[in-house]
Amino acid sequence: MISIGNRVLISFDVSFITHDGATFVIHKNEAYKDIYKFGRIRIGDNCFIGAKSILLPGVKIGNNCIIAAGSIVNKSISDGEVWGGYQQSLL
Repeated sequence: MISIGNRVLISFDVSFITHDGATFVIHKNEAYKDIYKFGRIRIGDNCFIGAKSILLPGVKIGNNCIIAAGSIVNKSISDGEVWGGYQQSLL
């Protein structure tokens, strides 16, 4: 469920969340019984993932990216970008 490219540095306490257990709460409701949230996480080559970052299901981080410490990555990031916080571009 997780793929990591070449020359990737991952700092401490980084969380890779490939599924969302919160959907379990709504499964008793007939309208939501088939709702599940799973997604592969992909990290390209030559990236840095800062301390205590959280990568959520289904995100892809392109090549040559920097994810600042404490970031929450909730959508994919293109090649060569620097991100910090909650999906906020720093460039």
